[in-house]
Order: sequence, then structure tokens, then C-alpha cells
Amino acid sequence: AQVTFLKVPAGIVCAGAELHLVEASVWKRALGIPGGDAGKEASRAMAINLWPGSELFSLKKHHQRAEAALIARHGLARLAQAAA
Repeated sequence: AQVTFLKVPAGIVCAGAELHLVEASVWKRALGIPGGDAGKEASRAMAINLWPGSELFSLKKHHQRAEAALIARHGLARLAQAAA
């Protein structure tokens, strides 16, 4: 599984994009999301509020999608701050 994980960042870097890694505790703290199991539902709830009408986060098992979307949003905000 780890080999598959490493293929994605390598592909991103080879395409010329910058790769920024962020620990879960960092982006969750920045967005006010608790750690542990409580954070799963909190992430999903925040994603539903940010993207209303989206079916991507409608089920409890979609918490990982929600976290991925929130990580991307956090990254965009950090890049915007750095550019300002």
C-alpha cells in the first residue's frame, strides 16, 4: 500500500507541481476540527456546509472524501496567504 501512496506524490512532482505535506493535526487545528472519531463527523459536517447540494459527503462513510476536500481547501488558503 505504501508503494501506491508514493506513486501519487512522485507523479505530482514529475508534472512540475509543488508538493506540500501537512499533518492531520495541523490542518484540523486550523479548521477547528477535533481529532479522533469525533473529527470524522465534524469533517463531514463542515464539508456539507462548505459545499451544499453536493452528494459527495452524504453518507457517514464519506468522511475520508470530506477530509480530502478540507485538506485541499486548507492548502489553497495557505498558498493564498503565502502569495499575499
